Order: sequence, then C-alpha cells, then structure tokens
Amino acid sequence: MQATRCTQGVAALILVLLVFALVLDEPAAFLPGAALVLLLVSRAIIFDRKMRTIARSVTVDRTTNRTIIRQGGVVDVTVAISYTLPEQTTLAVRDMPPAGSVLIGGDATASTTRPGEGTAVITYRARIMARGEVRFSGIGVTIADPFFTGDLAFRRGEDTLPEILVHPSGAFESESGGRDYGDAERRERSSFSGYSIHSFREYVTGDDPRRIDWKLSAKHQKLFVKEYSSQQGNLPLILVDLPDATLRPEMPDSDPLVSAVTGALEDAILEHRFVSLLIISGGNVVRYLPGERDIHRVMSAVGDLRPAERLVHQYYARDEVAVRSKLGRCERDIARLPKDSPDYHFAATLASVYREMHRDQKTAFEMQMGRVMGSINAGAVYIFSPFEGDLSHIWQTITQAKRMQKDVHLRIPESAASPGMLKALLAADVESVEVIA
Repeated sequence: MQATRCTQGVAALILVLLVFALVLDEPAAFLPGAALVLLLVSRAIIFDRKMRTIARSVTVDRTTNRTIIRQGGVVDVTVAISYTLPEQTTLAVRDMPPAGSVLIGGDATASTTRPGEGTAVITYRARIMARGEVRFSGIGVTIADPFFTGDLAFRRGEDTLPEILVHPSGAFESESGGRDYGDAERRERSSFSGYSIHSFREYVTGDDPRRIDWKLSAKHQKLFVKEYSSQQGNLPLILVDLPDATLRPEMPDSDPLVSAVTGALEDAILEHRFVSLLIISGGNVVRYLPGERDIHRVMSAVGDLRPAERLVHQYYARDEVAVRSKLGRCERDIARLPKDSPDYHFAATLASVYREMHRDQKTAFEMQMGRVMGSINAGAVYIFSPFEGDLSHIWQTITQAKRMQKDVHLRIPESAASPGMLKALLAADVESVEVIA
C-alpha cells in the first residue's frame, strides 16, 4: 500500500498543525490534526477492505491459439479477467507473459473505473523464446483510490495456464553424437532443393516432432527422427527485401512475407543448424548474418522486420545481363547487314552505346552482392521480396548469384503476383518462382 499525493498533502498538514501546537503552546491545534489522522487511518482500513474484495473476486481465463510451438514462435493470447470493483476505485490489470517473451503486437494491459462486477479482456501477440514446458507468469493488478494505491500479483496455478510446449530450434544433438541407422537408408527431398535425408537416429528430448519418421518408429517400436544432409555441402541464403518506407510505412506481423520468411528460416535451422540471412531494402544492405546458428539472433532479426528508409536508390539501374544480351543482338545485326544501309549505322551506334554501358563501373550494391555471394558457402539463394517499384536490385542480385553458380528461388506475395510481373520473373534466369498466399 502506497500513499497518493492527496494523502501526502494531508500528512504534511498534520505535521504543520502539530508543530504549530507545540511551538505556540496551542492545544486547540491538536484537535484538527487528530481528526485528520483518524481520517487517514479510516481510509487505510477502507482501502485494505477494497483490496481484499478485489483479491477474492479476481478470476483469470487465458487462451492461446497454439500450445505447441517452436522456440521463437509467435502465439496469440486472449485473457479474460473477471473482478468486482468497489465504488471510487480504479483497477488496472496486466498480463505477464512467460519469462523471456517479447511482446510484438497488441497491449497486455487494461484499466477500468466502472464499479461492480465486470470483465477486462486483453489481447496481444508474444514471441516465446524460452524452451520446454512454459507457463505464463500470472496477472498483475494495480488498485487505486484518492488516498492509496496498491499492487497485487496473482500467480496461482490457474493464473499461469495454459502451459505451452516449446521445442528448441537449432539446439539438437550434434551430428557426431547421434546414432545412425544405416547409411543412406533412404533418400527424401526436403523443403530446400539440394538437401536430403540420408539416415535416422533415435529421438531425444527437444527434437522437432515433424522430423519423426512414423513408419520406421512403428517398425522398431521406438521413435526415430530424420537426419538431414546436403548433397552439395552448402546452406541456403535467405534474402529478405524490405519495402520502401516512403511507399509502405507499416509492415504488420501478419504480412504473408514475414510469415514465409519465418518458416523458411525455421526450416533451414532445423535441417542444417545454420542459416545465412541477408536483409536489404532496395540497394541498401540493412543486416547480414552469415552462417548463423543462434536462433535468438535470427528470430530477433525477423521480429525487427519493418519498411526501411532507402538512403540509396538504384534509379532503374542497368541490368548487366540485359545489356550484354542487347549488345550481342546489335553485333549480330552488324555482321549480317550491308555497311551502307541505314539499319547498319543504327545498329553500330546502338552497339557503341551498349558497350559504354557495359564498361560502366558497377554500383556499390552490385559489388556488395558479389562479395556476399562469393564469401558464403550457399548453394541456393531464396529471395523474399514485395516486388514493388524499382526492381533493379533484384536483377542485380540474381546476376551476382548466377555468376557464383548458385540456384535462385523467388518468393512473391500474392498481392504483387500480376500476370505481367510473373511473366517477367519467369523469364529471368531463376530455378523457381513461388507465390506466397
């Protein structure tokens, strides 16, 4: 219980009256001081009764959209807190997520001054970073009237439900520690091209249930999980192209692009224990995590995804592959046309322009992409982009990836997948184009 400013003012007035009575030897001054003391004592007793009434009446009903998730996963939480509120009292309630959680949407607090029975509903989204069987930390309640405030914490068993089972990501048994059951017992394609399942080992606590091979488990009467390996010995590079903040100020957590990136990263770390993440916005490199195995750093980077200010613009910069192709077409025309024909002179002039463009110095972004593609041991590049506005940086990235002999897979939101855009992407030198619903 803590005193409000009103109570502190009354206490100061009592002190002044007592000093006045003692210094001036005025017994009559004790009477108002004593009355004010009785007032504060009575208000403290009343406030204590209010707190007891509220404490007895509070019940918590908390629900989540998922009770089994992977470490770093997001849950939607809805909490209904029932109470009985006395007159002239303010009630503020707050839900306390599991330790180590990060609030990424909504508000975990609510307040009311309406007396009588009521229910406060709280909805929010949280990213769970702890592992194992995780419970909520309870409910916090703040009660206030004109004279006092007090805090209560409800951590009863029913106040911490539901329990969420969080499976670790990127923290599996080492490859040398796992027991293999036959070399290449069977091969199966995984979610990234170029990677396969080559063997199995016995299930250990913390393994993702999706890796369980149910047919083999039924045969041996114990759980076995799939062991992944790379046919090329390489890891995927996940490249995320953020929207321009001037075109799209917000990027909600429900954005299909964010969900698709999160799923791709989880699959990469699950299968290979490592992943390289490159975040760009147009021709600007925002963040680069090469060969990252820390799930917390990866998911923290995904949680921070938002439209970025583009300090550097490509201004529809040339595409080196397109320029080279057009230059070759002009040179073929020069070789077959008569030298005195107008078409010959036109083709020669145009070829000289393309040669100058081809000799132009590369942009800083092209050189950055060249260094990235040459420095990582990645056999495939997965590009997640809203495909809005100038796409020069996309074509330049594809060119640099292909120069390093890497497969390129494009992921485009359904909202941007117009027939013209899909035709342009399919015409590029890429292995696949997938629409994100």
